[in-house]
Amino acid sequence: MARVPPEEWVPHVEAYVDVSRPAAQHSASVDALAAMVNKDRLTLFDLVSKMEMYLTTTDHIVRSRGILLLGEILSQISFKWLDVSTITILSDFFISRLSDWQAIRGALVGCLALLHRKQGVGCIVIADVKRLVESFSHNVPVQSLATADRKLCFQILSCILDRYPEAIKTMDGGQLYWICEAIDEEKDPECLKLSFHVVEVVMKLFPDPSGLAAQFACEIFEILSKYFPVYFTHGAGDDLNATRDDLSRALMHAFCSTPYFEPFAIPLLLDKLSSSLPLAKLESLKYLDNCIRFYGAARHASAVWLKLKEVIFSLSPEQLLLTTGSPKDAEKNKNQMVSEALNCLKTAITYIDSPDKDLFINLILLDEDIVNKIHSISRAEKSILSSLEDLAQVHALGSVISILMESSTYFCTRVLQEHLTHLVDVLGTSTDYESQQLNTCNGSYSAAINFGALYLCVQMLTSCREVALVSYAECSSIKLAKESWWLILEKKLDQLIHLLGSFLTLDSQSEQSMFRQEYVACAVKGLLTLAIFPEQCSTLLTNAFEDILAMLTSVITSKFENVDLWRLSLKALTSIGSSIVKFNASQKEVIYCRTVVDKIVSLLESYDGSMPLSLRLEASYEVGTAGLNYMLPVARSLEGAVVTSISKANGRMECAEYVAHLFECYSSRILPWLFTYGGINELALSFAMHLLDEIKDLSMLDRISSQVLLDSLMTGMKLLVGVCTEEQQTLIVQKAYSMVSSVLPLPPKSMTHCLLAVDELALYSAFGHIISNAPVPAVITEAHQILLVIVDSLAKLSVDIQDKDLVYNLLLVLSGMLMDEKGKECILDNIHITISVLTQLVSYPHMMVVRETALQCLVAFSTFPHSKIFPMRLKVLQAAIKALDDKKRAVRQEAVRCRQTWQSFA
Repeated sequence: MARVPPEEWVPHVEAYVDVSRPAAQHSASVDALAAMVNKDRLTLFDLVSKMEMYLTTTDHIVRSRGILLLGEILSQISFKWLDVSTITILSDFFISRLSDWQAIRGALVGCLALLHRKQGVGCIVIADVKRLVESFSHNVPVQSLATADRKLCFQILSCILDRYPEAIKTMDGGQLYWICEAIDEEKDPECLKLSFHVVEVVMKLFPDPSGLAAQFACEIFEILSKYFPVYFTHGAGDDLNATRDDLSRALMHAFCSTPYFEPFAIPLLLDKLSSSLPLAKLESLKYLDNCIRFYGAARHASAVWLKLKEVIFSLSPEQLLLTTGSPKDAEKNKNQMVSEALNCLKTAITYIDSPDKDLFINLILLDEDIVNKIHSISRAEKSILSSLEDLAQVHALGSVISILMESSTYFCTRVLQEHLTHLVDVLGTSTDYESQQLNTCNGSYSAAINFGALYLCVQMLTSCREVALVSYAECSSIKLAKESWWLILEKKLDQLIHLLGSFLTLDSQSEQSMFRQEYVACAVKGLLTLAIFPEQCSTLLTNAFEDILAMLTSVITSKFENVDLWRLSLKALTSIGSSIVKFNASQKEVIYCRTVVDKIVSLLESYDGSMPLSLRLEASYEVGTAGLNYMLPVARSLEGAVVTSISKANGRMECAEYVAHLFECYSSRILPWLFTYGGINELALSFAMHLLDEIKDLSMLDRISSQVLLDSLMTGMKLLVGVCTEEQQTLIVQKAYSMVSSVLPLPPKSMTHCLLAVDELALYSAFGHIISNAPVPAVITEAHQILLVIVDSLAKLSVDIQDKDLVYNLLLVLSGMLMDEKGKECILDNIHITISVLTQLVSYPHMMVVRETALQCLVAFSTFPHSKIFPMRLKVLQAAIKALDDKKRAVRQEAVRCRQTWQSFA
């Protein structure tokens, strides 16, 4: 490519060097020069030769602009190949310029551009990188520079550490001290983010105990600690590439970059947990969690536990209110802190690295506060919750115990050994529970319940299940062990099941009714947890599992007035069913179907008005969602209930509304679920066939007298046809024709409008819904039989405005037949009667698109033999001429087309 003469590009150099020019012109000059170099219209040699006076002049302003221009151009040609000689010359030049403090910006830009170049296009060699580091550390006082220049410095350091770490490994203590000085007192957010990354990578490069990281750990961490916690905030409009979260994350990674920070980091974080500022506490917990993952917790186990215990149990909203200013904010901060503290405790237990595995568990189980809390829960005077603070303390204790148990099989066993037997006996002895009726429907449990003991027992059950899921493959050996959580739990199982069942009938008038929801929810959760243990690890015998299902099912069938308990029990039963499907527990599935599904399904078949229909439908659907094998019986039962209810309707409004509710549940909930999970086609076909039989029977007996019932039937048919396969839809079309033909005289004697009985209208409506929702191929297959019924339906249904949508849909079916060769053959045999109905629809008053589509169908007849359609010419022209006065422009346009088309037949 031809080279650009100097007179074309030198002005760009001059414009850039001239500080009086606007910034936009400076930027345009750089872009223009870089583009010329990239396209080989200008060589770097020519550029540097012409720029020599700007690069070496004693005028520091011109010199700094010249060096910066070369650096900016080098940044924009990073993908252009440069030979080794050129790279070396550029490296020598920019490294030497690092000592020129008046032109430092250009030198930094040039060095960074060289460092960013990739291997395949010519890059700086490692020897030059080492020289750059040495010159950098000797000549560049980072903290004395402007913010933009400091950012360039940190970008250079970060790039060298990430891409040329071997150049840093050879540096001495003086150079590392220079890095410390460069970072110290930095306040710019973007520079800080880069500097934290620099510290992280530098410390990782010197893992040796005698290396620089170990020697300077104290000094470097002292600098880092000044920034903790990060309080930086910025407005939405600030143009920054660093948020507070970015800075906090970068600082946290720096904290965990080397084990030599451990003696300083963990004590600092534990100390900050005593801060009155919520942000400091939250940040300390997050950092502590991360540091424990990196350092382990053995050396600081006692201190970590004491501080975490303080946050988990001692933090009150009143303490936070002093700094947050709002009770809502205080509660939110408390919840966040407790959650972070529990996460940190879990991490500490998981990552503890000690040969004595009882170290941390003894710290917790034998902790004086924990022991006192459990003893306090066991005392009779503490059996009833008296405040939200009591509830929070019990929840906190339960969370600590759960975390401990779920950490390992050994820890799980230790906790159960210490507390389960006693806590279950606190809830009630064998004598207590044997005196209670197992059937939860009869009576109410009025004795005081120790919520603390109940909650802790249920938390332990939940933790045992989590351990069972993790150690699923080892369940056999756990059962055979002399001491295991499984054996401990098995001994108290019957007592626990019956106690939990009795708590479902907690007297709502008792003194603990204020917290009734907490008690009942806890009892239901306990029963649920026992029922969903993996079958291989379960301590439940078959009869115990069946007892639990019977307890929960009896709530559904008999205690529906207690909405909270009813919904909790229903959710529990659904979860149990889902668990059976998940673990493929065939034996449990048989029991579940017998005890739960059959019982719930029977609610649909019952006309007992004591339980609201909406609850019966909800219970059936929710239980069905647990698995396909459960939903199919629900769907069949609902189908049976619909068919039975239709036959009993006989004009009764309540029966019609009952059917409508059944259909609504079937169409909006059950059908979509089955469509997603399978098993829908055969079910829909069977239901559609049954409905057609019922409609036929009702019509023959003149028993359809409710519009509500009619609407429900039609909606149901429409949905059922829509989800069937094409082959099934053909069968339904055949059945529909058979239904109509057996009741109404076919072929129809007259296509004139007449007043129809509701039952006849139902037949036409049912037929119309079926045909309009079946695909065209299924309709075409049976066209020779059903065409006259379609035409007759159009005539009869066009009387009532309520059927306007159905008329339009049937008209679309007819237009589809006009486009199909086989359909046209059938229409040809019945052409006069078909055209007669279409001419009537041209003046259909209830819907404009019906009139428009009827005219379009009449135009389509132009493809038929003229000898066949000519006798109808006058009738069609009369209808078209009448339509020319239609109020709608679209109809008038089609009328013009129709008249022109049929006039041409003369």
